[in-house]
Amino acid sequence: MPDGVLPINSQGVTEARTPYVRTKKASLSFTPEQEEEIVTFVLDRFKADEDERSDWMEQRKEQIAKTMGWLPNKNYPFENSSNIWPPVIAASCYRVISTLHNAVLGNRPVVQSKAEQKRNEENQPRIDQLLDHQVFEESFGETRLDDFIDHFVFDGLAIAHTAWVKDRRTIIDVHVLPPNAEVATLPETAFPQLIKQLLGSDKTIVGIPKATSKEQWSWAVELDDASIGGTKHDVKIEFYQRDDGFLEAHIERKMTIHDGPVFNVEELENIVVPARCSNLQPPGPANPNGAPYVNRLFMVRNDEIWQRWKDGRYDLMNDEKWAAIKQSGPALNTNSSQAEQKAQEQDYHEGTAPQVPRGTTAEERFYPLEGVEHYGRWVINKNEEGDGEEFDVIFWVLKDSKKLVRARFLTEIYPGNTPMRPFAEARFIPIPNRFYAIGLRRLLEPIYDLTKTCLDSNQDWGTIRNQPWGLYRASSGILPEVIRAQPGEFYPVDDVNNDMKIMTWGNETNAWIFNTLALVQQMGEKLAMESDVNYGRVPAGKASALRTVGTTVALLQQGDVRSEQILRRLFHGIVQIYASFHRLNQRWLPNEKEFRMIGMPKEGESAYLKVTPQTIGGEVGFTFKATMLNTNRQALSQALVETIGITVSPLALQLGIVTPDEVYRMFRDLEKSRDLDY
Repeated sequence: MPDGVLPINSQGVTEARTPYVRTKKASLSFTPEQEEEIVTFVLDRFKADEDERSDWMEQRKEQIAKTMGWLPNKNYPFENSSNIWPPVIAASCYRVISTLHNAVLGNRPVVQSKAEQKRNEENQPRIDQLLDHQVFEESFGETRLDDFIDHFVFDGLAIAHTAWVKDRRTIIDVHVLPPNAEVATLPETAFPQLIKQLLGSDKTIVGIPKATSKEQWSWAVELDDASIGGTKHDVKIEFYQRDDGFLEAHIERKMTIHDGPVFNVEELENIVVPARCSNLQPPGPANPNGAPYVNRLFMVRNDEIWQRWKDGRYDLMNDEKWAAIKQSGPALNTNSSQAEQKAQEQDYHEGTAPQVPRGTTAEERFYPLEGVEHYGRWVINKNEEGDGEEFDVIFWVLKDSKKLVRARFLTEIYPGNTPMRPFAEARFIPIPNRFYAIGLRRLLEPIYDLTKTCLDSNQDWGTIRNQPWGLYRASSGILPEVIRAQPGEFYPVDDVNNDMKIMTWGNETNAWIFNTLALVQQMGEKLAMESDVNYGRVPAGKASALRTVGTTVALLQQGDVRSEQILRRLFHGIVQIYASFHRLNQRWLPNEKEFRMIGMPKEGESAYLKVTPQTIGGEVGFTFKATMLNTNRQALSQALVETIGITVSPLALQLGIVTPDEVYRMFRDLEKSRDLDY
């Protein structure tokens, strides 16, 4: 029958056609030979690109060891010589990290959306509120932004990976109910009423609850649960009587643990790219130095693989692949990747030694396997000559078993007219046309080396001068061997005055060490843009320059010239996180998502917002207003006092320069700067 023509039954009445529904987009499919080609390419390039940066990795490990105080044994110039750890790198880096952290989190929302088209302008407040809630409340944003800033300062390169996560699990939900006498006399009516009370308003009971035990304390019910997308599933409920007369209801059911975008800060070892690229986005005329492909190392447990296979996410899985995956072992203590090698070294320095039992045991299944998430371009439909158009794709490959478990077009998962990989990048001091950047840890490494050399030399100098050395005649009564003098010991000799002689050093001083340390400290302060003023101290001989608030603020602003540039580079990466979240929301956001807004609602407005994909739609850009002034409350308060004195005047109000709402916000910000917003 042609499409669009409804069938007619024997009574001449038109019947409604049964709708055809496609509920799931099928994965890209390949032949076994094509899958083997993909797996070989991904794993070979992953290993080759790791080898290309091996020297860089060794330098990075040395820098981390110097920052953390992981020092090798030192027996030069003599045994047990000085081996001091000067924490100059950690002190300066954490000072900068704290400053940036306060500047970023001093205002909420951190970034603001700007609609590209006039018709979407009214969506901006909802977009800002939704993204702030998703970043800080659902994605533990404050902790993860702190990690992002740590990598930005220490390594010079911070990378965040964004993804939409929908996590459903079977849980046991326990509720305590007050005593109910009817459960003993009329269980067939009492328990169904309790079941209706226990299940929330977003869950629709399908049919009638059924008792599954003779005593009617065990029940089963089918739910149409709106919290997990209107999915029908069976729920088991067990009731128990407690000694105090109260009831306990144990509900076994499916629950959505998380359904929204998340971002995770990646270790640099987990992101493997080819040499001579400058960013992680696809290359093209507008981005000539983009990465041809990106390999992201991820960890996944056997249980997670099995669940993703059964719910359709790993839809290239089959029984043969599952058998091979179960035979593969965890990556722990195997040197299988640079990330694992670095983790083993950290375990050694921390004094831990993880042990994994080998074999098909429950303990081994607990430890995760390594996988590679490949972002690149691939020819899907090749012609007879092996040519064809390339598409941006994502491949999920498990390393040890060498199995392809999922394949998708990039824009299926991360929508947008311009294909964008789900990575956000920020560089402390970028190097043109290079992927890796210069971090503060690398800048301060020579300062650390000079400081350690001077401190060790000074300590060894004191040891040598405090522990005298001497000569003795070999023919005396002392055995011809090196003697280490110990306090309170007496040595037998024939002639005390002539058989032994204590040698003394000259009158040389170690003043040169302190002069060198002073020069090194000045170099370090210039590199880190630090001075006594930044630490709340008045520089020696400069008290007159800090007599007024105006001169003090001026000096602080001059010291923050480079900091403003660093802050903008950091926000360039944070803005990418928000932009990726917005793109994901337009594709995956559940209908009518409800959440609590930040700040105080206006009079008559609810503190809770409800949004849909349509009410946050449209292309938007993102900007930020944070400055380094947010990190100094005294300077911020002084600037607000001066602004209020100028703008809050009859003339300014009559001319419309300020409005009552703007005056309110200025006074509110002034109170916040003085920690009086209680």
